[in-house]
Amino acid sequence: MKKLSLCFLFLFFLFSLTAQEKTLLTSKNYFEHEAGISVGAFPMIGFFYYYRAPFMEPNPMYIKVLSHYSYIDKEDGQYFKVYLIGTFLLEYKYNFTSRHAIGMTTSWACRKIIDSNWVRTDVYIDNYFAPQIGYYLTYKRFEKLSLYSAIHFGVTFYYEDIHMTGIKKRNFWALPSMYLTFLGISVGNKNAGNFEFGFGTQGVIKAGYRYKFGK
Repeated sequence: MKKLSLCFLFLFFLFSLTAQEKTLLTSKNYFEHEAGISVGAFPMIGFFYYYRAPFMEPNPMYIKVLSHYSYIDKEDGQYFKVYLIGTFLLEYKYNFTSRHAIGMTTSWACRKIIDSNWVRTDVYIDNYFAPQIGYYLTYKRFEKLSLYSAIHFGVTFYYEDIHMTGIKKRNFWALPSMYLTFLGISVGNKNAGNFEFGFGTQGVIKAGYRYKFGK
């Protein structure tokens, strides 16, 4: 009877070990899905865009408006001003292993150009929409902290509205776009803060929120 009891105890012990091993093998130390929003500063949008300044007639000057804010005083109450708002992003990321992931982002930014002179005030409003797909490589992953880099490719759609005295125009064109994340930091578990330093259409500095699920 004692031998039979010992056999049952031994079998129960083996079963417990097997169950623990299966749990360890099948459990993940990361979430499969991440969805979030973020804000970027200093996006490199409109990199090849030049504005033809008519106030320089008969020799007009072409002004590169990559800068996020610029102001030119033309004297006597005349001025030329450029400022850019954005970028604002929606993001989704799928982690198919603990180190590798793919994702999608959609970003929006807006640039406004005001050219005011004695005769008229011209206003140019450019809206930029940039859907992109990306690949993420995670260097280190801890319980509430992960470090990663990423690269995104896509296209930027340019919608330009021109408002001049008695004239309204709308232009549209598209160009390839790219964003490179040099260093990304995710802090938190299910609810995480996200910070990135990079270069491209999404901005040089990014900060946002991500909700993680599917562990």
